Amino acid sequence: MAPAEVIPEPRPLAARLAGWRERLSAALGRASADPHSRRGRRVVLLFALASVLYVADLTFTLSASQHRCFFELNPIAAPLIGNAPALIAFKMLIWLFASLVILTYRRRLVTEVGCWGVCAVYAVLTGVWHQFFLALS
Repeated sequence: MAPAEVIPEPRPLAARLAGWRERLSAALGRASADPHSRRGRRVVLLFALASVLYVADLTFTLSASQHRCFFELNPIAAPLIGNAPALIAFKMLIWLFASLVILTYRRRLVTEVGCWGVCAVYAVLTGVWHQFFLALS
């Protein structure tokens, strides 16, 4: 007769969440003498900023698509403008792929430079959206 398999009881939520700040700090790589750990932290923070700007761009795109004077310049997203759920799914799929690549290679210089570039482009794009909505009002 085979021994019965012991299944551990699930830990309560409070026990699973205990120490989350320490685990997050370790994952982000607190400032240390190693420049690669600091780079990883900068990339994660830059990616968080780019994600906020990305969601703002999606929101502005959906809002502007209601106006007749709006023309989507992205040739892949242009056919999806009339279908908001498909556009959101497409944009989120792109974001998930980008997050996989960026977070995998976050300790490399090229990733940090790329994140700075993405943040700069989305910051300029946010300014363009601001001017677009000012012109509408």
